[in-house]
Amino acid sequence: MARCMVKKWRRRKRKKWKLEERKNEMAKYQGKSVRLNKPSRIIKGQAGYGRKKFKVFVKSGSKVKKVMFGDPNMRIKKSSPARRKSFRARHRCSTAKDKTTARYWSCKKW
Repeated sequence: MARCMVKKWRRRKRKKWKLEERKNEMAKYQGKSVRLNKPSRIIKGQAGYGRKKFKVFVKSGSKVKKVMFGDPNMRIKKSSPARRKSFRARHRCSTAKDKTTARYWSCKKW
């Protein structure tokens, strides 16, 4: 019985921590509240549709920046080890450290 109570308490604590963490991930971009560092697909009607496949909002200093990446006409075939290795070598993914670049997010997707 006590064990069950401890598990519930831990779950509640974890949930509360996640909610607090999410608040920190939010920021304002052009008057809208956006989530930081979470890539999302660009859907029809949004700016950049047809030019890029994904977008992500990142904080650069005190400003929030929108980074768009990915070819909208290509499918990501990362399940093939040879293609994955080739992509990561071609884009030098091991050196991609700056979150404000499309290369970083593209490599992270792969």
